[in-house]
Amino acid sequence: MLAEIYALYSARDGGVRYVGWSGDSALRFKEHLRSEGCPVGRWIAREWRDGHLVQYAVLETCDYDRRHAAETEWIWRFPGSDLLNRRKQRRWFWTQVQKPPTVPATKKYMRRHIFNVEGFRGVHYDREEGRYRVWVYNGSWPSWLTGDELPCARYCQIHRDPARRDLALQLAKALGLENLGPGLAPAATPA
Repeated sequence: MLAEIYALYSARDGGVRYVGWSGDSALRFKEHLRSEGCPVGRWIAREWRDGHLVQYAVLETCDYDRRHAAETEWIWRFPGSDLLNRRKQRRWFWTQVQKPPTVPATKKYMRRHIFNVEGFRGVHYDREEGRYRVWVYNGSWPSWLTGDELPCARYCQIHRDPARRDLALQLAKALGLENLGPGLAPAATPA
């Protein structure tokens, strides 16, 4: 039987923040997404609130009997202050300052996407597909909406009329959406 050593990373900077093992890393990743109250769950929630997607990457596939040793080896390859893992980290007096290893999957993902396009939180551009994606919550699970134009551009163009613009701003504030992007400045009142 095989085990996978995986890493969780954020689209904020591509830095690995958690290393773990599982027989099925995709299933374990979904469990992490639903976790609340633990450091990993709180970190994922903060990243999503800031519009940065959290992903996982398989670091190594190993024999099931070797899973704990392989996980520990990978944890020790990353600087302890950046990881949320606390149990298996080396103590400060055992470690030497080292550069974390490059994870090809995270590097590829970061090069493929532009995140928080034009300051709009949760709006990403996929360079390979040439499409925009908006990270939305569908009531029980976050998911992507895709399109071929920047979602906020049309909204900003429609509301050039000062009265409609102010009404749109009031509606956005009432719905709690005023911080999703750079926002619309209130229309200047005529003198």
